[in-house]
Amino acid sequence: MKFSKLLLILGFIISIAVNAQGEFKGKIIYKVDFEIEHPNISEEMLYEEFGTGAIFLYDNGKYYQEYFDGATEFDIMDSTSGIYYNKKKNNDTIFVFDPSFRTDESLINIEEGSSNEIVLGYQCDFFKINVNIDSINQNYYLKFFFTKEIPIDGSRFENIKKGFANITYGKMNAIPIKFEIGDEYFKMIATASEIDESYKFDIDQIIQEKLKSYPKKNLN
Repeated sequence: MKFSKLLLILGFIISIAVNAQGEFKGKIIYKVDFEIEHPNISEEMLYEEFGTGAIFLYDNGKYYQEYFDGATEFDIMDSTSGIYYNKKKNNDTIFVFDPSFRTDESLINIEEGSSNEIVLGYQCDFFKINVNIDSINQNYYLKFFFTKEIPIDGSRFENIKKGFANITYGKMNAIPIKFEIGDEYFKMIATASEIDESYKFDIDQIIQEKLKSYPKKNLN
């Protein structure tokens, strides 16, 4: 029960963990790996839930993310309207969420500083938050590696409290190029394998085409 609850929460957070002057617009491809501590958890089970990676498109406070394998097909965050959309694989409905509130989670503390992590030639700083899931009294953490050379305006996410996006992006003002989500059972690691700022796309057109293609259900 506790592990199932954790998967539901982390499944949402990975989708948004993953968003000023020279603000980044472009495509990032992430590759997903795992480190497992619990004998009853397999890589196969985690890949079925989280997938093997994702293509992330970001522009002007909006993103579209398409997953390789995993339980989620794609998701969308529009920080302007304050709406989050999630489309599961093998389900013809887009689920609609209001991410402006956060329930069942408490922030324990924050850690931040420089690191020795280098991703695609970028020297990274880190920002980490430690969280407790109140209903099952279980802790987990989110750790982001980022560079100011891939900046965004973090204030766009000031009302996106789900997944603590308002805190993480508000502090980093950058898109993470590597991040970890972990607890006592396992660690999920997503690392950028490609960053392309010359990639041509229209984020509004992509979002509208996806939203017109499926029925929607509000879950708030």
